Amino acid sequence: MTIEQENYTIRPGDMFILPARKLHYGSKNSDGAISYYWMHFEAPSLEEILSREKKEPKHPEQESSYLMYHTPLLDMNTPSMLFQQLYINNYAQHYTPNLQNSLFKALLYEVSNQTLYRHAHKFDQRFMQLLDYIRSHFLGELSINGLSEQFGYNKSYLCRLFKAKVGKTIKSYQNELRICYACQILSETCTPIKNISSQVGFESEKYFMRMFKQYMNTTPTAYRNAHRITTLEKFS
Repeated sequence: MTIEQENYTIRPGDMFILPARKLHYGSKNSDGAISYYWMHFEAPSLEEILSREKKEPKHPEQESSYLMYHTPLLDMNTPSMLFQQLYINNYAQHYTPNLQNSLFKALLYEVSNQTLYRHAHKFDQRFMQLLDYIRSHFLGELSINGLSEQFGYNKSYLCRLFKAKVGKTIKSYQNELRICYACQILSETCTPIKNISSQVGFESEKYFMRMFKQYMNTTPTAYRNAHRITTLEKFS
């Protein structure tokens, strides 16, 4: 995407705040299918927070909020769920503005906390490239040996480093991205669960069901029934 002659590459797992009243357009075609959540909002104090984009916070753990126009998210689960709740509430029969505002604030706080965490733990460029690669290839097979060789890490050190910086193993992080993608498919389509398991990269439906229950504390069917987006019903 190009915004007033400045180019941005938005990757899976990224959060992007598009400034109001600025010329923007897609600078080139995306590779493969794309899927994203987006919303329009007005926040008078947001520009003051975003003005600090070019510098790191001096004391990240003491900052009340810290947002950037473009930042990769370490944990997609909570932002994804909040976006879905925002969308569902927007089309609910009994629309609740106060709930919508609370969900939106919770989303900004979550993004802010993740951004502060990334700065506080000083993620270097090589590690961020590793995260970008995982977010771009989470549907395929990712091996520790392959990642270690590709990004120049010792295998054991990479495992310890990733757990220390992200708070989970590489496999767990990959599974979380897959489950978040599955949640989106479940809420937006009628695709059979068996097909979804292979679509998001799991080796079997049984393993997918077990991982989904572990991460979401519910079954795919129950999740679909609770979060199905039926926007057409609003106009029927």
